[in-house]
Amino acid sequence: MRVLTIGGIPISVESSDRIAQTYSAVGGGRAMRLMKGGLLMQRNWRRLRTTIAVSEARFLPALQGLDLDVPHVIQCLARRQLASATPAITLPTARRADIEPLGYAVLATGFMARTASVLAGDVLTLTPVTGAVSYTATYVPELVALITELEESLDVRSARAGWQLVAEEI
Repeated sequence: MRVLTIGGIPISVESSDRIAQTYSAVGGGRAMRLMKGGLLMQRNWRRLRTTIAVSEARFLPALQGLDLDVPHVIQCLARRQLASATPAITLPTARRADIEPLGYAVLATGFMARTASVLAGDVLTLTPVTGAVSYTATYVPELVALITELEESLDVRSARAGWQLVAEEI
């Protein structure tokens, strides 16, 4: 059973008929034009924003007890991917330890073939595959984030619940 955990509150994926998680980058930066018109991005920092949306569920999770003014640990559900030209890929330290990262070899056809891997610290070393043009590692983030939005809905007649949470990494 897969479990999403928000602020220590476990939420079973099986309790939701439709659940989705998205990630987007947020950051302190802006595009600047140079004297000859060239474009340059100047960035001081970058973090993740995640949106977890459950459009149909059997019940609402007990998120009302969370203090929305303090950061919470969110053990995410959706995998993220990192690409590399070599079979040794350094993963972020902010990832779930209970879900193993996976490794794939990317072939010239674009097909991704799962390959064995060994995790030592934060480096995932994939078994090289003949004909691979690059490699990809997937992992599931664990974010320390501030919840910026929390919405809940309940269709009383159909007894269908829904909720959405937006959080930004601190």
